[in-house]
Amino acid sequence: LFWVDPGAKKLYKDHVSFIVNRKNSINGRVYKSDPTILAWNLVNEPRCEPAGNGKNGSSAKLARWLHDTAALVKSLDPNHRVTAGLEGFFGPSSPDLAARANPYAQPDGHGADFLAAFGSPLLDFCCVHLYPNQWLTASSSFSDADRVAWAARWVEAHAEACASRLGANQRASDGSVYSSCQSARRSRMRSRLAS
Repeated sequence: LFWVDPGAKKLYKDHVSFIVNRKNSINGRVYKSDPTILAWNLVNEPRCEPAGNGKNGSSAKLARWLHDTAALVKSLDPNHRVTAGLEGFFGPSSPDLAARANPYAQPDGHGADFLAAFGSPLLDFCCVHLYPNQWLTASSSFSDADRVAWAARWVEAHAEACASRLGANQRASDGSVYSSCQSARRSRMRSRLAS
């Protein structure tokens, strides 16, 4: 399994070291000192399958790998932020959000847990992906309005999880940032539904 195999972890570590120490061919700066880089994305859409619906600790293995790898990247490059491009499935650490927001009944079987992964203080910001046309295909009864409504719940659940459970966006404690984002999102959703 990639997330725990010592050989795979060494190959990844060597690759990361090569990348952060690579010289930018345009501006001549080493990447770890290059201000044109926003952040390092450790991995895109990781899954730790088969997860057995979270019972065998697969999501914990992935969360541990993300934490350890973020520590590695930060040790090599203290100048840039670090994140991971998770799809955003809620898992065993948040069954309430999983029941309310996940696109289908058993995505925790993918071995990814949004809150467990981004619970690491070494990940600087959260990423979440959104594929309503792919994820809501189990039934042909999903209309475009159903997909838009689900997408709104998905985004709202992640904003809520980041603000209330991960302590993100400190300015949201007075509701100002979250409320203005939420109002803008609702307005855009309403205009899309109307058209």
